[in-house]
Amino acid sequence: MARPVLIRPNARFECHSDGTCCTTIHLLGPLKKEEAKAVERHARLVLPTYKSGGTVFHEGIKEPVFGTHNQRCVFMDDNARCRFHTTVGEACRPQVCRRFPLGATKTPHGTRITVSHRCPCVSIGEGRPLDEARARACLSSAKTGKITHDVKVDDTVLWRGDKAIDFNAYVAWETNLIEQLDGAGPQPRLSHVLGMDHSLQLPRLRKKSWNDFSKRMLVWVQDEDEEDGFFSAIRWAALELRDSPNPWSPPMRPWDWTLRRTAQRVVNPDSPRRIYGSWLADYIWAMAWTAEGSVYQAKANMTARYALARRIASRLNKTGTRADLAAAEAIMIVDVVGASEPWEWVQKLLVEDP
Repeated sequence: MARPVLIRPNARFECHSDGTCCTTIHLLGPLKKEEAKAVERHARLVLPTYKSGGTVFHEGIKEPVFGTHNQRCVFMDDNARCRFHTTVGEACRPQVCRRFPLGATKTPHGTRITVSHRCPCVSIGEGRPLDEARARACLSSAKTGKITHDVKVDDTVLWRGDKAIDFNAYVAWETNLIEQLDGAGPQPRLSHVLGMDHSLQLPRLRKKSWNDFSKRMLVWVQDEDEEDGFFSAIRWAALELRDSPNPWSPPMRPWDWTLRRTAQRVVNPDSPRRIYGSWLADYIWAMAWTAEGSVYQAKANMTARYALARRIASRLNKTGTRADLAAAEAIMIVDVVGASEPWEWVQKLLVEDP
């Protein structure tokens, strides 16, 4: 039997071609060997004057990734459109381009369609409600028509410590949480939903401090290009977590030009509460956190990400960034950091609440 495709209630997404996803704040890949060969073959047609080819190898990544120029994909034109897509066609785009920001999680109830808020188009603006047809068009293999899963969840879910609960019991709890995060009715404060005393409160770390983590992050990026979007995101997070009374100058924002495009298209600003709530709802729905530990650890992770995002957004507000844009940008930064090597250290040290 075909597995049911499950869409989170109130999930939204529509690509507005702002361009952020094709900059170096993201790893532009990886590409499968067959895809990389096709990209190089078509690059001569798409980029006749480009001498270095369309793909490169990135330190620490086995598969090739797209080449970049001025911190953006070489196939992006001056209007933030994909030359590869325009010249060769949608069907020839590599899987990573066709799928992002959507993903798929295999659960006992069916395939959950997930949405990543590393793409600001998900967080801000008039996104269309996500439906099965659009999800399948993005996620299904061109050869087999089947959806490849990014995450697989068992019949039980780790709850707290070594205690596991049945997946059905987990879904009953999760349904109530998602309704509080991104439901249709009146919504409580997110800090209250997450059990925080205030929105900037970071959860506890075992035997270490957030200042220790900040120092570690800054050492990790100290020799990296300041104009690289990914490493700029790490610096933003590290400085915001630093326990120091000394003022600091915000790092570069190489992606800023893309968010200026966002500001032009979003006429009616969204509520930051809605932006944050939708983000956290999609985080819990995706269930990628099951690979790291329990529901309680996921809750601590959510709290850490939310507090960090609020801190970064507050810093952006002080530079004159509009509240909704600041929330979307902060979420993007935090999700990039959350997928980085340094954050793996944090996940091992997060303390489960009583």
